[in-house]
Amino acid sequence: MSEVIEKKKLYEERNINLDLIRCFAIFFVISVHFFLNTNYYQLIFSGRKMYLFTILRTFFMICVPLFLLLTGYLMNKKELSKKYYKGIIKVLLTYFLCSVACIIFNKFYLNQEIGWKMAILSIFNFAGAPYAWYIEMYIGLFLLIPFLNLIWKGLETQNKRKCLIITMLILTTLPTILNIYDWITPGFFKNMTISNVYQPIVPDYWLILYPFTYYFIGCYLKDYKLNLSFLKNLIMLIISIIIGGSIVYFRNYQSYFDYGIYAEYYSFISVIISGLFFNLILKLKLNNLNNFLRFIIVKISNLSLAMYLISYIPDNLIYPKLMLKYGSILNAPVHLILIVLLILNAPVHLILIVLLIFVLALLGSLIINLIMKIITILNSYLKKLIKIV
Repeated sequence: MSEVIEKKKLYEERNINLDLIRCFAIFFVISVHFFLNTNYYQLIFSGRKMYLFTILRTFFMICVPLFLLLTGYLMNKKELSKKYYKGIIKVLLTYFLCSVACIIFNKFYLNQEIGWKMAILSIFNFAGAPYAWYIEMYIGLFLLIPFLNLIWKGLETQNKRKCLIITMLILTTLPTILNIYDWITPGFFKNMTISNVYQPIVPDYWLILYPFTYYFIGCYLKDYKLNLSFLKNLIMLIISIIIGGSIVYFRNYQSYFDYGIYAEYYSFISVIISGLFFNLILKLKLNNLNNFLRFIIVKISNLSLAMYLISYIPDNLIYPKLMLKYGSILNAPVHLILIVLLILNAPVHLILIVLLIFVLALLGSLIINLIMKIITILNSYLKKLIKIV
């Protein structure tokens, strides 16, 4: 009885703002996959529909940064201990079950030739669940978090911690501002689409460390917050999204999408937008949120990892049919939505398709979660049985 009361107390004291951020993050992941699974990257950048799509993609690209910021915000007090490292078990089990589901789907629905050896290998090399690159990255981050926290704790003043973040930004973000130009090809600065060969002018060797950058920014937001009013934060966020999306659009204007570092998760654009969005949601007053909405937000938050991984299945159920019907995302039906977009033909099909996949991923993650609970119960039962014997 006391355990139930304790769980209820923890539930009521839970920071629902952080759960809401995680809900947005998983929705943004599924939204980014919309662009991956349609022909957005094979279209010429021209017209207001492509401009709007690019603005939306730029905004949705903060999905992974939000997860990393949350990790820093929530885990910056974790210490080196046996109990801490046991925390990775749930993540690995979620990955394993989602991988098995994806392998079965690939074999029996997509008719891929997958033998048992290949299936086992794909689980170990993180190809079993095609969206599992994040798990591969997170395992390394998880193992290093206690040591990253020692660094953070060792820097006792706010200024020293700012210096650490600035250093990380120089290593992992500055190249996305300065190393994106061709200084040799004549006429490049008049038409930046004529070349995608760039000459670096600052070191970019450490770009791969961007998860640490977001982690430390998350630590900073936990300890200090950003001194911005809600309105100022919102205005800066909107301006940043428009400027960031416009940069990506005009860098590719009258050409195809260039997978440049200025449009990646670690780009300066993504760092600014994700930090402002994270801080904005933290400022929301959600203490009086009704219990039903709180329950929904917490449930989606808890299932977000499984939703991330299992969304591969609804993606491959829906997008091939969508593309077969319309041929191009630009040919799909459009409608006027959102007051701020009244002057544009906003793509309502994007919203509907993404919401459908979101719901299907949620249902899939509920099944995965149920299996995990059954495994946990069986494990506890077997331990008690062994003790009795």
